[in-house]
Amino acid sequence: MVLFDLNEAAQDEDSEEAQVEQVEATVGVGWLHQPVVPENEAHVQGQGLLCEAANSAGSSMAANSAGTTIHGTYATGEMLASEESDEEIQSQEVESQEQEVQCSQTDTLTMTTRVYEKWEEAKKCYNKYAKKVGFSIKIGSSKKKDKERETDKVVLVCNRIGKNKKEKGDGPVVKQRKRNKTEKTGCTARLIVNKRNDGKWHVTTFNEDHNHPLCGKFDLQKFLRSQRGIPDEEKRFVEILHEANITASRVMEIMAIAYDGRKTIPYGRKDVSNLKAKLSRGPKYEDMVTTISFFEELKKDDPNFYHKMDLDAKDRVRNLFWVDGAARAAYKEFGDCISFDTTYMTNRYKMPFAPFIGINNHGQTIQLGCGFMKDETIESFTWLFKQFLDAMGGVPPKTIITDQDQAMAVAIAAVFPKSVHRNCQWHIVSKLRKSFIPAYYMEDFFPFLQTTARSEGFNAVLKRYVNPQMSILNFVRQYMKIQEKICCDEEENEFTSGQKVPSELFSGYPIEEQACKFYTRKIYYKFQLELKLSTSYKITEVSGSTYTLTPTKGYVFGYGMRDYMVFADVGAKIYACECSKMKRDGILCCHILKIMTQEYIEEIPAEYLLQRWSNEAGMIPTELAQNQTNIGAEATPESEGVQGGKQTMKTIRYVDMCAEFAKIAKNASTNEKTTGIVRKHMDDMRAELQLFKEKNSKRQKIVAAQDGTGQPKEKSRKVKDPPAAKPKGRPVSTRRKPGCRLQEKKKKEKCGLCGSTEHTSDQCQNRLG
Repeated sequence: MVLFDLNEAAQDEDSEEAQVEQVEATVGVGWLHQPVVPENEAHVQGQGLLCEAANSAGSSMAANSAGTTIHGTYATGEMLASEESDEEIQSQEVESQEQEVQCSQTDTLTMTTRVYEKWEEAKKCYNKYAKKVGFSIKIGSSKKKDKERETDKVVLVCNRIGKNKKEKGDGPVVKQRKRNKTEKTGCTARLIVNKRNDGKWHVTTFNEDHNHPLCGKFDLQKFLRSQRGIPDEEKRFVEILHEANITASRVMEIMAIAYDGRKTIPYGRKDVSNLKAKLSRGPKYEDMVTTISFFEELKKDDPNFYHKMDLDAKDRVRNLFWVDGAARAAYKEFGDCISFDTTYMTNRYKMPFAPFIGINNHGQTIQLGCGFMKDETIESFTWLFKQFLDAMGGVPPKTIITDQDQAMAVAIAAVFPKSVHRNCQWHIVSKLRKSFIPAYYMEDFFPFLQTTARSEGFNAVLKRYVNPQMSILNFVRQYMKIQEKICCDEEENEFTSGQKVPSELFSGYPIEEQACKFYTRKIYYKFQLELKLSTSYKITEVSGSTYTLTPTKGYVFGYGMRDYMVFADVGAKIYACECSKMKRDGILCCHILKIMTQEYIEEIPAEYLLQRWSNEAGMIPTELAQNQTNIGAEATPESEGVQGGKQTMKTIRYVDMCAEFAKIAKNASTNEKTTGIVRKHMDDMRAELQLFKEKNSKRQKIVAAQDGTGQPKEKSRKVKDPPAAKPKGRPVSTRRKPGCRLQEKKKKEKCGLCGSTEHTSDQCQNRLG
């Protein structure tokens, strides 16, 4: 590895630097992967480093996997150029000062990025380069002159520089919030800028050698520490929303509209929340017709979007079901257990809302489809379940947990005969014994589910987006926003699991380190809890491979005060516990972990590591959630280069144009004349785009009419809005009470003086007398 020293004084520095600028403007700047030329030739490779690297290497580096490491060390050199006249040199310098640093644009090949007016510009440019490559930067050090005390050198480094802090010894047990930290690897990647005699900042050293995996996925790069932050232009807008008492989550939804999607927002909800905290510290239409049209528009961008409706004799919508392509893809991986509940209504027609809820590999609640029903009869439930089964390729869920509705149970038995149906424990009063005793379900997979709380939790989230007076069209739009939020949360969980490590492990056992690498972060924390609970038991060997585990201090969280029998054949790697947590939740229980730690087992057998909880399990749904047309098809060069195909390219183009339009708007808004110039060009662009749309409208109409099958669609009936449904006696937007609570009568208030229920104390004759 060769590192060039660029700090030697030149014989005629002012003349030489002027010649450098002239050469750059004439021949452009080159990517530093070119070979070093002899000393007597002009060294033009070093000039366009960041600008070229951010563009030429942007697509290829962004396409690399998270394990890709970029190697190579480069340094810029003093350049020599042919002599130019003083007038030409002066003209070139003026032109260079007027140009704006735009290191992310491919049309700025002739612009020098090695020279900056301020070191902050170098940091901004290096940060843009870092985002494309997939790492975060920070200021490593700076140097000031002895006399002037003015900064003349700044070192920008990768944030994984240095070493991890040594773990503290045993101390007092204090409950602390779980944190994730960025692991230090001693990375040597850096950019050094020095201030020269001309008053400008020059790049003297650039090292792009990383010794750690890079965050190559485009959708995850916004979570890098140096990439997070609210632009100055938007902070004032957030302040206005803060003054209107808009929550951070609502601010993110508003900005999602401005950015045309939540994924393109360059900052997260926590950043908005931090800004709000800082500010606080300081001084009737055709509903169904438009809904179906909206579904068709969704299907153009998401070919796997699925929707069906059931009409009555008067062409009024009776039942409705829809599911997007991301949910259908996720079901293939996480459709083993679903939660289903209809105890919430969210539209003006009083139609029960029926969401299908699942659990992904992060233990996160995900949507697997939604429906509206006219009533809660066997017929309606049967229709809804059949549409769900058809959308999911005829594959039924292995287990399903619901509330106490009898009509629902009959429909599940008819449509999902092989699925294990379990009732919510909250509704045990009105159900048969085998439907609620946990012993009947200890052998079945119900991960972290005892009730329909996940469905009810989703309903609680839904209340923040919709209200009982909302139309179905607006409800579907809000539903898509929730789905997008779930996808973004999943991406953040994926980033945390893949790019960060826990601040500390609970123990030094090898099995915990193995679990930390295998499981997603949230599932690992559940495993860690079981490992902690294992310290609450003592082992008594019964006979051979059978053990009894007894609580040492009485009650153990989640397990009570009872003893548990464990079978453990260490040689054959066979373990079983009568609590059946491994079969029910898919992770080892504290009782088996106690045996493993007691016997110094260094590795958990593969059969006890459920693949659905691993980091790899979420890769398939996340990849397919980007609305790719052909599921499982081979990736094209375009999709491989930008990691996401058509949809990701659209996002990249949009973000790129938004950034440029924002700069234009900022400059044009200074006065009416400049604003008029921009508006004139905007009108011309609108006219040209409208002409383009008209030319393609005929082809689009043909594709829409054929519905992708090559055959024209039959003339459809005009769909009418559904009538107001008559649900089973529950108030709007409230939970239905079980039978025993419905029969409860409100107790009459008694008089405090005589005990009569006919009047109150203020009307009592004893008091009046």
